[in-house]
Amino acid sequence: LVVGENEPYATSMDDDYTIPVHGVRRGIVNVEFEIRQDLIAGEAGQEEWAGKLKGWLSAALERM
Repeated sequence: LVVGENEPYATSMDDDYTIPVHGVRRGIVNVEFEIRQDLIAGEAGQEEWAGKLKGWLSAALERM
């Protein structure tokens, strides 16, 4: 996988909504994922990425 942190976008308190309002301002640890549309256009890709996210998020929660 090719993964980038805040690439090509940066999050700002002035220009964004979800992370600032639902995460930062409430003091909640947060993460945002962006997945290329072509990778989740079909059911097989959606199931594959749902499985990946489930595994990654479950592992992260266990470490918290």
